[in-house]
Amino acid sequence: MQIDIKQLFENEGQIIPFVGEVDFSELRVEGLSNAKVKGEIENRSGIVTLRYSAECHMTYLCDRCLKECTAHFDYKFEHMVERTLHNDDSEGFVLVPDGILDLGALACEDVLLELPSKYLCKPDCKGLCGICGKDLNEVDCGCKSDNTDPRLAILKDLLK
Repeated sequence: MQIDIKQLFENEGQIIPFVGEVDFSELRVEGLSNAKVKGEIENRSGIVTLRYSAECHMTYLCDRCLKECTAHFDYKFEHMVERTLHNDDSEGFVLVPDGILDLGALACEDVLLELPSKYLCKPDCKGLCGICGKDLNEVDCGCKSDNTDPRLAILKDLLK
């Protein structure tokens, strides 16, 4: 999704609204849907600002108990847009030297950085028993797990 913002840099007070869909197939994140994006690009007093929201959902297996789950994500982003940098500090700025904003690439990067590092069915998921494999969210299996590293066993005696 590319947006031509050349005229925006010249016209203070102008706002360009946009609505569209961004294809996330390039991200290679299994189960992630395409994102619906909605926002605006505004030139206020010569400062061009991009504000948008990206809404998507994901179907995944819980990292602890392996149940199939679906999560809905609704992220909001804001970036300053520049044609050229006035100094070496490019952090926080999106550069568009040709005046064409590639919102698809930017949204892919933004959403990828926001996705959780662990996918859980619920925050307090207990996972699977390491001995019998039962789902500890549903039943207490009663297995005794004493997997103390023999090198650290002497430290356990200190706690008695």
